[in-house]
Amino acid sequence: MLGLLCESAAAQVSGSSGNRIWDANLSQNLTYTWTPQTYSGFYYDLDTGEGSENMTIQLTEGSRSVQRNGLQYETRPIETNFEYGNWGSYQVIGFMAERYFAGYTENSNFVNDDISVISDGQLSKILIDSDDRKSLYTGSSLILEEGYSLNIVEVDVNGNTVWVQLEKDGDVIDNGFLSSNSNYVYETDLGDADDVPLIAVHLAQIFRGTETNAIFVEGIFQISDEYVQIENGDRFGKMEISSTSSSGIIMRNRDSFTLGRGDTVDIMGKLSFVVADSSELRFAPIVEISEPGTYELRGTVHDETFNTTVWTPYNFEGFYYSIDENVSTESLTLTEEISGRSIDDEALVYSTSPALVKFEQESWGSYQVIGFMAEKYFAGYPANTFGNSRSVSVLSDDILAKVLIDDDHKRSMFTGSSIALENGYSLKAAEVDVNGNRVLLELYRDCLLYTSDAADE
Repeated sequence: MLGLLCESAAAQVSGSSGNRIWDANLSQNLTYTWTPQTYSGFYYDLDTGEGSENMTIQLTEGSRSVQRNGLQYETRPIETNFEYGNWGSYQVIGFMAERYFAGYTENSNFVNDDISVISDGQLSKILIDSDDRKSLYTGSSLILEEGYSLNIVEVDVNGNTVWVQLEKDGDVIDNGFLSSNSNYVYETDLGDADDVPLIAVHLAQIFRGTETNAIFVEGIFQISDEYVQIENGDRFGKMEISSTSSSGIIMRNRDSFTLGRGDTVDIMGKLSFVVADSSELRFAPIVEISEPGTYELRGTVHDETFNTTVWTPYNFEGFYYSIDENVSTESLTLTEEISGRSIDDEALVYSTSPALVKFEQESWGSYQVIGFMAEKYFAGYPANTFGNSRSVSVLSDDILAKVLIDDDHKRSMFTGSSIALENGYSLKAAEVDVNGNRVLLELYRDCLLYTSDAADE
């Protein structure tokens, strides 16, 4: 089943791009490119179909070494719409798998001239881009990021104008008088770029009542006043910037590096290559995430460039996959062409089947796992596992159980001590016989004795 999945995934994409995982067994080109459409770590706007990053590697037949300049990363600014549509659009750029502000253009309605911070080698994070409607009252504040807040000071007696003050860390740094359907824009110098709009707020309506005044905000945009400064020759991990301009950024590896078995190779920023612990070269880009939050996992896009009809772990990292053993079980297949925006009944087929994976304690042999709705489950034991002559299949009884622990770490136990397991279980070394050849083990669940057994040395 695995071979069929891999063959199908390889057949639907070109040999030079399309999968996240590069595998020597899939007849992929030695010059291979990851794009925003094929790798979810790169910035991509699904609505417009635009992405700004791509990375190309040049491999050598039978070698794990990537030579100098054998890995090239390129990114360029692209136009994207403000969430508040009446403001038009601005430029963003993906850089090392993160999204940054690149500049304002003639399509940005609250600026008079084009402003390109990327041309000055500066990249700022986009902190807020929202069209949520918010209600504010006299004396209240619109809380922004990085210590900024927009205070509603006073509404005039006619309800036509509102006085606002902008604070940074408790200090007033700007103020203005606004009417309904107007924009408050705070400009400041950002490094070498002059008069950059850092904050924009659209004031939709002012309401003056007998007891209270309300102000309605519909658009908020804010970029960070802290920025990444880049210039030619700067190094980020293994990559060095060879070109930076208003057209984009190009980086190449300055020194050669090796895709060693089982290695995680830091490339730049949060982006790395994870390499299978296998004699056959198999590797994929990953983005290391340590901050809590909700993150998108996206498979290869179905569009005019990639007519993707089969998703497997090779082109969708959400499915269960063991890169070391090249084991996968899940696939999602479009069996018919999409008609407009409709997928016909039974034209989208999800399938999964059990596969053998090795225990981390390799002397135990293998057990069966199955991916189900992008999660890993235990499916059964083959015959002769743990001395049991018959096979055990929980899947045949319509049961799926999570694999909670699978490791081969060495631990020391003493008489009376316990190893804590999952689901309230613990294993206690109750007693060692006088000859030191056997130990009485007791299994507890929720502190109650579950069972006991003697084990030989």
